[in-house]
Amino acid sequence: MIKVLIADDSPTCRILMRRLLSQHKDMEVIGEAKDGAEAVAMTASLKPNIVVMDLVMPGLDGLLATGEIMADTPTPIVIVSSSQSIHEASTAMKALAAGALSLLDKPAMHADPNCFAEAAAEFTRTVRLMSSVKVIRHNRKPNESGLGLEIARAGVSRFASKYGSQKTLQGEQVSFNPGRENPANSITGTYTAAQSSGAFDASKLETGTFSTIGAVSGTFGQGTARGSMTVPLSAPGQKTEVYDFPLPKRRPRVIAIASSTGGPPALWQLTQTLPTNYPIPIVVVQHIGRGFVEGMVAWLNRGGGARVKVAQAGEFLIPGIVYVAPDDLQMGTSRDGRIQLSKTPAIGGFRPSATFLFESVAAAFDEDVVAIVLTGMGDDGAASLGHIKRRGGMVLAQDKPTSVVYGMPAAAVATGHTDLVLPLNLIPSYLKLLGEV
Repeated sequence: MIKVLIADDSPTCRILMRRLLSQHKDMEVIGEAKDGAEAVAMTASLKPNIVVMDLVMPGLDGLLATGEIMADTPTPIVIVSSSQSIHEASTAMKALAAGALSLLDKPAMHADPNCFAEAAAEFTRTVRLMSSVKVIRHNRKPNESGLGLEIARAGVSRFASKYGSQKTLQGEQVSFNPGRENPANSITGTYTAAQSSGAFDASKLETGTFSTIGAVSGTFGQGTARGSMTVPLSAPGQKTEVYDFPLPKRRPRVIAIASSTGGPPALWQLTQTLPTNYPIPIVVVQHIGRGFVEGMVAWLNRGGGARVKVAQAGEFLIPGIVYVAPDDLQMGTSRDGRIQLSKTPAIGGFRPSATFLFESVAAAFDEDVVAIVLTGMGDDGAASLGHIKRRGGMVLAQDKPTSVVYGMPAAAVATGHTDLVLPLNLIPSYLKLLGEV
């Protein structure tokens, strides 16, 4: 049984949502809160499986209540809003960043019975799906981006692109994780492997604690089997992770991104770190409640970095701009680099669909495509990754620990077509590397 807490200051809205949920035998409304303060208290005492949270309430509003709940008693939260204004949509994005899972237009009686039935079905479907998500505790204190998320800072190894697999490391001072290049926090170890070539083995370092992720390979010493390596650490005695990033032979012409649950905060982290003169256009399919795309785009643009806009049919892709698919339209691209929008049927229940987008960019740009699958429920996008790989493109997926829901990335990995799986905090660094190819 899914136990639901409804938080809304409108008695009419609470009654309607209760009726919609109570029609399903697997759902039970165990409480109703009239404001955010009651929602926080009732979440702690009743321990619901999910909270349906209105944004605009007297006293403690939905945003602040979400922050309190996610800090004290982490519980899946679905945000409902009756307004799609830019201001309220921006507040809704902040609630998602604070830990809420999904955003929906508040169900309301509609003159068109079909429209009401569709909205009611989407409401109950979302509540059911989100109730099973395992959420984590969030920090109340926002970081410098205002997201309330702890964003780890990590550097990137340029080993593969700088040295390749055939060059000697003898006498080279190889700096891993250049984002931590601080001599005071570095140690120097000596490679002592018996062989003169092969995979880098951290255990052969005479000093320091070191962990590797991915295969870092090269020719070591060419007969002398010794080479000096500087290994920056975040602090003496801590482990440093080494990432060997595969890079395309040439700069991609487009980067295509798919995201769903947890996507807006992830997109914030990506877009705010990219420069305004980033040399590659980016196209994005983000699953979000109808009517909230414009507000999400406005919110993303507040972070600085690359410009974000809602895609328009026929416009040329311009480097440095992030194009987000509009509501209820499939987005693709043409071979001459234009945005294409259509009413092509939904794929897997989604329009826009990442599966449609990935197949389209693969057909338009062949090997000059990098596809990225971010956090999200379901498997949208996975079915088209084979098209990208067969044409020579690359595929990256977000890792499980940093995904709010490891559904879409897991489906991508399961296809066997992913070239790289990275934590969210390193994906912006990888995007910057792509711009330098």
